[in-house]
Amino acid sequence: MFLNFIQGANSIIHRDNYDVYLYGLYGETMYIINKEKYILNVGDLLKINNSEIHQAIGLTPRIVLSVADDNNAR
Repeated sequence: MFLNFIQGANSIIHRDNYDVYLYGLYGETMYIINKEKYILNVGDLLKINNSEIHQAIGLTPRIVLSVADDNNAR
């Protein structure tokens, strides 16, 4: 689970070796995945496939549930 109470806080640009499922619990987060922008709101589910380059940017204070699935890990 990830939570941040600072608007504008962001992650480094990175990629994971597993699929990641993100579920919005509170607030609004923008994810940039392979240069495309997605907004995750409360109740939204977003999947990031393994090896996709991505970054998270908090648009508001936020809580996001993050679940890794390494069944397809390389």
